[in-house]
Amino acid sequence: MPPHGRRRLSSLAITLSLFCLFVSTASAVSAVLGIDLGTEYIKTALVKPGIPLEIVLTKDSKRKETAAVAFKPSKSSSEPNAFPERVYGGDALALSARFPRDVYSNLKPLLAQQYQKNDLVGTYQQRFPELGIHEYTSRGTVGFSSSSFPWMEDPFSVEELLAMELKNIRANAAAMAGKGSTIKDAVITIPPFFTAEEKRAVVLAADLAGLRVLSLISDGLAVGLNYATSRSFPTVNEGGKPEIHLIFDMGAGSTSATILKFQGKTVKDIGKFNKTVQEVQVLGAGWDKSLGGDALNQVIVDDMVVKFASTDRMQELGSEAKQFTQHGRTMAKLWKESERLRQVLSANTETQASFEGLYLDDVNFKYKITRAQFEKLSLKYATQVKSPITLALESAKLSLSDLESVILHGGAVRTPFVQKELEAIVGSAEKIRTNVNSDEAAVFGAAFKAATLSPSFRVKEIRTGDTPGYASGATWIADGKERQQKLFTPTSTIGAEKQVAFKLLEDFTFSLYQQTPAQAGEFVDKPIVHIQTKNLSASVKQLEDSFGCVAADMSTKFAIRLSSIDGLPEVVRGSVSCEATEKKGGVVDGMKDLFGFGSKKGDQKPLVDDVEDLDTSNLSSGSETASTTSSPKGSATPDPATSDNKVDDKPKEAKKKTQIVYVDFTSEATGLPQLSEETLKRIKERLDAFDASDRSRVRREETLNTLEGFTYKARDLLEDEGFIAASTDILRKEIEQKFKDASDWLYGDGADANRDALKERLDELRGLVDPVQKRKEEAAKRPSALKSLQEALDQVKVMVDVVKQQQEAQSVAAEQTSSSASSASLAADSASSAAESSSISVDDFDDLDDDTYSTSSTTSSTTSTPTAPPYSPADLASLISTRDDVQSWLDSKVAAQDKLSPTDDPVILASDLEAKSRDLNKVVMDLLQRQMKKAPKTPPPPPKKEKGGKKVKGGAKGGKGKLPKSIDIEELWKDMPAGEREELEKAMKGVKKEGSVEEEEAALFLIRFDPKAGYFVHHDEYAGISSYVKGETEAVERNALMLAVGVLIPLSYGRLGKSWRYADELGSLAKKLVKDSTKTELLDDLWQEHQAQEGENATRPTSGEASPSALKEKRRRAKSSPNGQPYTRNRAVSSASALAPPGQTLSARHPALSLSTYLDTFGPLVFPIYKAALLRKRILLLGHAPVELACNFAYNISILSTLPAALHTLLPLSPLPTRLRPLFSVGVHDIPTLTTGSRDSTPQESLATEGQAYGWVACTTDHILGTKDHLYDTLVILPSPSSTDHENQTNKVWPRVQGRRAVNIRATQRDARRYRVLRQGLAQYHSSSSRPPSSQQPAAERYTDDPNPNNDTAPLLPMPSLSHIPIDPNPPPPEPDQNDILESQSWSALAYNSFMWWASAGETRTDREEEAEYDSSLLANLDPYGGETPSPGMSRGRRGSGSPFEGEGRVGFEMALIGYFHRLTVLILRTLSDVVDAAANERDDGGSGSVDGRSEDGRGEDAAAAAAEDDVVVVEVDDMTRMGLDIWSESDRVFVEELVEFYWGRKAIVRGGRVECCGVRVI
Repeated sequence: MPPHGRRRLSSLAITLSLFCLFVSTASAVSAVLGIDLGTEYIKTALVKPGIPLEIVLTKDSKRKETAAVAFKPSKSSSEPNAFPERVYGGDALALSARFPRDVYSNLKPLLAQQYQKNDLVGTYQQRFPELGIHEYTSRGTVGFSSSSFPWMEDPFSVEELLAMELKNIRANAAAMAGKGSTIKDAVITIPPFFTAEEKRAVVLAADLAGLRVLSLISDGLAVGLNYATSRSFPTVNEGGKPEIHLIFDMGAGSTSATILKFQGKTVKDIGKFNKTVQEVQVLGAGWDKSLGGDALNQVIVDDMVVKFASTDRMQELGSEAKQFTQHGRTMAKLWKESERLRQVLSANTETQASFEGLYLDDVNFKYKITRAQFEKLSLKYATQVKSPITLALESAKLSLSDLESVILHGGAVRTPFVQKELEAIVGSAEKIRTNVNSDEAAVFGAAFKAATLSPSFRVKEIRTGDTPGYASGATWIADGKERQQKLFTPTSTIGAEKQVAFKLLEDFTFSLYQQTPAQAGEFVDKPIVHIQTKNLSASVKQLEDSFGCVAADMSTKFAIRLSSIDGLPEVVRGSVSCEATEKKGGVVDGMKDLFGFGSKKGDQKPLVDDVEDLDTSNLSSGSETASTTSSPKGSATPDPATSDNKVDDKPKEAKKKTQIVYVDFTSEATGLPQLSEETLKRIKERLDAFDASDRSRVRREETLNTLEGFTYKARDLLEDEGFIAASTDILRKEIEQKFKDASDWLYGDGADANRDALKERLDELRGLVDPVQKRKEEAAKRPSALKSLQEALDQVKVMVDVVKQQQEAQSVAAEQTSSSASSASLAADSASSAAESSSISVDDFDDLDDDTYSTSSTTSSTTSTPTAPPYSPADLASLISTRDDVQSWLDSKVAAQDKLSPTDDPVILASDLEAKSRDLNKVVMDLLQRQMKKAPKTPPPPPKKEKGGKKVKGGAKGGKGKLPKSIDIEELWKDMPAGEREELEKAMKGVKKEGSVEEEEAALFLIRFDPKAGYFVHHDEYAGISSYVKGETEAVERNALMLAVGVLIPLSYGRLGKSWRYADELGSLAKKLVKDSTKTELLDDLWQEHQAQEGENATRPTSGEASPSALKEKRRRAKSSPNGQPYTRNRAVSSASALAPPGQTLSARHPALSLSTYLDTFGPLVFPIYKAALLRKRILLLGHAPVELACNFAYNISILSTLPAALHTLLPLSPLPTRLRPLFSVGVHDIPTLTTGSRDSTPQESLATEGQAYGWVACTTDHILGTKDHLYDTLVILPSPSSTDHENQTNKVWPRVQGRRAVNIRATQRDARRYRVLRQGLAQYHSSSSRPPSSQQPAAERYTDDPNPNNDTAPLLPMPSLSHIPIDPNPPPPEPDQNDILESQSWSALAYNSFMWWASAGETRTDREEEAEYDSSLLANLDPYGGETPSPGMSRGRRGSGSPFEGEGRVGFEMALIGYFHRLTVLILRTLSDVVDAAANERDDGGSGSVDGRSEDGRGEDAAAAAAEDDVVVVEVDDMTRMGLDIWSESDRVFVEELVEFYWGRKAIVRGGRVECCGVRVI
């Protein structure tokens, strides 16, 4: 049997599931938009990694943009054909009174509208009388001419003006998304009554704006989708009843009512599992195009015109109302004010407006209106409110009683009489709901739809079903007669597909039509698509010649579906087919069985979704389908499982196969004439010219502002002391005169100057000022730069001394090697005996889920090989040479600089000094890193054999083979995401991006970035690992390809089932498949090598026996008990409760290897997170991609908070949650899982499996989960990978830890002190782990640490430092940048410490020293060189005074850290167990349970009375101190109370720190 950890992977009983996932992604960070295209306003929401569903603000920081664009005439008279300035939104509307001919607003109703004989065009022209509305001759639609373009003949189409507005929206979104983001995709809302021509007009406008429409979505469905994002609905598969709601949307231009069905449904998931999804389906819709906010505004405008015409002044002038309605400025003012008056009347009973200079400059007008008057004027529209609801109910074939509620949306729905009418229609005010944002629900729904359609995002799965709004069908001519077939109804589901059979065998044409309402109200069939077949005749002849088909047996079919983009019918494919006798089997059939596409076997039946309005009678698969002649009646179909074993003597029946030839065809949109290629090109060129003009104008204004600001800056510069010192009197006088001339020019001839003239003036001034400014800045920076360089030189000098000392020590060690060889065997035997008799146990490390770590044996070798010196003489010579060169350069430059005056240009620059400092630091760091790389490594495994018997070179990293000598960096560099590129620049400083790099640098590049892995948990049964890599693809696939290969492993093998062992193998496989995805035999090879054997799938351990350690502990206690029963109490604290044997290490890619990074990332916050995990709370890590590090952090949190076996019989909680359940990577689809494990649930309510009843730890990149505080108890927000400057740790960005309702959680002051001791101990262990035994090393060099022992942000890397830093029991206060993560010191603690310092004057031992020694005792047994240290459970008086790192044997760094936290867990819970038992014993002895009559808050007898109760436990200050908790911290007090309640079900009273005088508490 192979040794432990060297078995074949199949012996692990792994149920292996392989999957390959190809996802097309954009090379840049992709973002999508949801656009609510309204008549009066346009609202936009952005979805981008890191920005989930955020409203795009306008330039004025408003949440909606007015749907208007205006042309502001150019002021420049030198350019007669210059483009005017474009103004958008509210700024454009503000110009309507000044430029009524150039402000275009509320354009949506005019889309695709014919100019001639159209009521909508007449109404629009009445509202905006001075607009130049004309016919767009090439299409017969509406066009606009502008007075700002007298030289331009071509009018503007409605689509072109709308494209300008959409371009402005896109620019605002791009500014919000930031650099590196591309915005090209959008989902746009439309009313349900839009026809094919109107939908095409929207798509055309978006295309002109540079947006690709992913889908058009109806307003009602968008609102319903937003409604469903935060809700779950009854599951119809389980007998639930769907919810029916009506969306009543009343906007500015129209009113619609949409009936939606909301339900949950269980559907098929990956593999044999099912999942529950939410569905939103449109059942029917109704509308009224004449009812909306604009119509109500028109009522007020008409009333104002009548009252204004009746004023005395207008009567004197003889003016009539018609004259006012044709005056552009007057109507613009009235129209703008009518909107405000209507909105005010929604909240007030009356309002008024005042106009100055209305119609004539000297005419003023005051208007007043009440709500009653307004409702009387709008009586006509009040009766129209019911119409859309009635039409929607008729369309859905429902009644009002079927509705759960009526959900209101739209701005005009706030009108009081509208809500009264709705209440009267529905019959109950309770059904009227305002539970969505009436302004933004539609845009949020559209954005969610965009995120669903985009491959860059993963969101909650909500399936939607929209409707086309109008019926559609097909028409063609056959046998000289016109044929027609209706295909889809107004309520058909978009995406539905139907097969249409044609009895035609020669090329023909047919059309698809849409039934739309005409002016009179009747419906007409309007052709929208024309289809022409191309090779039907040739295809028929091919069937006749190749298969012997006859015309009578042939069938021509076309598949027609409702497009998922615009809901219009489109032809998907066409074919002609016949049945012919099959000659012999083909290769394709055999390949189908190989890849699982043949006949279905097994008992599982896939779930089939219900699809309404789908005619399945004529469905065709579009591929060859086999059919056999019918068998005689009563014959039985043989069992596929046994048919192969039987011999059929009867002749096989002849088989027939359907032969299919696909037909080519062309499609052409009909209806409104499409814009020609020449016209489209001209429009795009004009839009580009507008954009260029706007950019040029912005640049000119920026230059003008810069020049103007520079002139104001002159007076300050001329009075600045530094500027005066760096310049001469003559130069300052010249500068003063130049600035005066520039200022005068700006306010004169330069006001209309172009950008070139402005820039010329600016460059002239800068040419005078910049040299002086540079001399001033250099004089200020030079002293600090010189100091830094001198410090770097001093460090190099120290490094030279260190290298010399190490070389001397190495030569001494080499001489002693031969003399110590004879005694090595005796020392090994002694060490083996000591190891057998020690109390160190591996039990508590079984939970690491790793069987590849090994325990080093001292008897494996009788001699030791001398270690090669880390530094060679050449290294020393290079170091000295570099130092001397820099020193010589510095001396010469300083001497030259001293000869210059302050007004001379410097010869030594601060940048040069900094560059020299960096060079020196790089030389030192290269030497230090070289020493790390020469640390002892695990020998590589023996070579593996391939199928052909060839050997493959392997190593400790999974047998991937040797890396190439060089790798082309340039191609990989340009495809790398920006965040990772920044990290790579820091990690590979000095490596050129072009060309090639050496082997070590290439290895660093590949290991860091290629490939990546992520972990997850599948259905609480399997652990999964997915290794993914990026490949190259064509531009049609958006220039990127992601491929992932993963496995599923039973969770019976620990938190991850040791899945990390497959990371390297899966990564190598992914890199092969991304180059050639057809090599599926690689997957088969992996399956054959690692598949689980029959009966190997072990049962998952239960809570009480979560690991082998628990079973061992139970057997040990049973054996050691006199009566054979396990002990119920064990008060002794074992120093070996959480330490591994000497030499224990972890396998490669083990998640626990990231513990050092975990400690560096979180700092003192590791302790509040550990406390939350110990309480088995739900912990969610919110971070950024890639997720591997966050998954490792989740593993670390779980492993550090595991309950050691020594505690299993002490805690009465059942089932005992021995470990915190790690879920690893989760998303919005895991919300049902995340809701489990709440502390509100009881163990009996949950599954009787390990940890199911209590909490979990998971990580995610879906920021929307962070907004759902009911899903978690603790939220950990990780900083972005590029937010921390690893070279300048003082700028470190700490994670944020929050509780529910965004309450910040901070580490206590005690946690900070404990963390410093832990860091110092681990750093000393790091540096000592690669040094010779203490007998061969000076005591002063035995321990090393970071140069700053209190720098909690320095990385925990095994870098030897230059001097020994002992543990400081009184470290200085934390750095300023840590104040955000630490609790502020309480006044009581500050007063107590000051008092104790005063009272203990002369004492040599302080509480802080005892505390530091107490903390360091938890680090016992970490020293690799021997010694003894008492256990952490000993009292202070019995502690030794030795080094905290003196102990027996050496353990790995990760094992040591895990042991530290396991000891801490034992210490805390055992102390509390003692307190609980003491309280129980006191009650059993008849004690009163009094706690000395005083409580921590001075309640006296009240606390004593409370403690006397059976379920109350009192935790004293000494107990808190023994557990190492902060006696002054409120958070630690709450932690202990929750701990006692959780594990013992008892109430606790925790006493905090206090100072008493004469029995009275004073602090």
